[in-house]
Amino acid sequence: MNLPGSLQALEKPLGLPPGLIAHAEEIRQQDGLNRLHLSMEDTKKLKKSDQAIYQEGCDILKSEAAEDEAVRRKYGTDRWTRPTAEEAAPKLYAQIGEIDGYFKAAVNSDNIVKKKLKENEYHIQLLSGTDRDLENFVPSGRKPTMTPAVEKEAAKLRGCINEVSRLESRRRRKIEALRMKAKQDDISRHCACFRAMVF
Repeated sequence: MNLPGSLQALEKPLGLPPGLIAHAEEIRQQDGLNRLHLSMEDTKKLKKSDQAIYQEGCDILKSEAAEDEAVRRKYGTDRWTRPTAEEAAPKLYAQIGEIDGYFKAAVNSDNIVKKKLKENEYHIQLLSGTDRDLENFVPSGRKPTMTPAVEKEAAKLRGCINEVSRLESRRRRKIEALRMKAKQDDISRHCACFRAMVF
């Protein structure tokens, strides 16, 4: 039954763990939840700005490719020998593909962060609140309400545990006293007397 620890937890809870209090204080100082929401909004704005710049670059390349194709059709490939943009700048087109991959990966990452924030928002809000809110939420953080019958049985159990402790203490003292007597009792003297009588 995990005695006497479980009884002590019932009679006098340990309170909030120091680590939890430290985390809560850090979240309060940093304005936790609001800061997370502001960071997400800032990220959203940056993403929108970056996508606009990326799209502008892609549109310029598409426009250039369309002009190149129109001139090729007009003058023919014999007279228009300039290489296509993809042939002239393969690294640039490779970067476009990479950046597009980054944007897709960012969308997935953003969705994971949003989901995790939504799942944990209540607990972050709780940590941002008062210690009293935390004590009411954490099971061992507050003294449980006990019915009179449970209090009576807990008192009986406490009495039994105290009696066992007293008996153990008395037994330890008795054992120690017997050990001391055994050390003081020198049987070598008795052996010498016995030998003298026999011989």
